[in-house]
Amino acid sequence: MKRFVRAAVPLAISACLALGVQAQAPAPGAPGYAQDAGPQGAPPDPIAYAQRNLQSLRTRLALAPAQANAWNAFVDAVLHQSRDMQAQMAQMAQAPTSAPDRMDRMAQMMRRNADGMAGVARALRQLYTQLDPNQRSIIDQEFSRGPGAAPPQG
Repeated sequence: MKRFVRAAVPLAISACLALGVQAQAPAPGAPGYAQDAGPQGAPPDPIAYAQRNLQSLRTRLALAPAQANAWNAFVDAVLHQSRDMQAQMAQMAQAPTSAPDRMDRMAQMMRRNADGMAGVARALRQLYTQLDPNQRSIIDQEFSRGPGAAPPQG
């Protein structure tokens, strides 16, 4: 069961938040992997990773004060999704032992993750409408990268 959970955590995080500032754990060897690493071989902390990526993105966007509310709503949506996923993964550790019960729980988790992702998408769309063309370009580039990709440097 522990092996299943260890394999499921990165997979679920990657599948659910395949975004540049996603709340997924960094890939082994990616910047931030070591400092976010959990205890004794546990996956890195996806919330800490998301917070660092969000801070980096905010710096690159150079947001105006008028954009703060939309930014904060986006950050709240991303972090809510991250925390919810982390809680769901902890629940998976106590998942029933039968395969059908595990699959039912995973299906439920995926539906919940899809709902959370829809909230992130709505918040991003609201933020996007308030950005200038240069900021939109930064967001477009940020969200074009795949899961586990390191944030741009600089």
